[in-house]
Amino acid sequence: MRRVWIERREECLGEQACVVVCGEVFGIGEDGRVTIRGGWEGEVGEELESCIEEARKVCPVDIIRWQRV
Repeated sequence: MRRVWIERREECLGEQACVVVCGEVFGIGEDGRVTIRGGWEGEVGEELESCIEEARKVCPVDIIRWQRV
């Protein structure tokens, strides 16, 4: 299991790169900033590890975090 969260969400530029590469986990909120999709509640399975890592790499402000739990 992986825990994923957005650190310093207020710094999100709303470019949606994370949504493009990992829309299963990330979405865009009403304020135009990244969110973790509600169904995941911050915890995702190992099968999405590469997706999350790719989203982390393409984030221009480096605010996506994850860890094994």
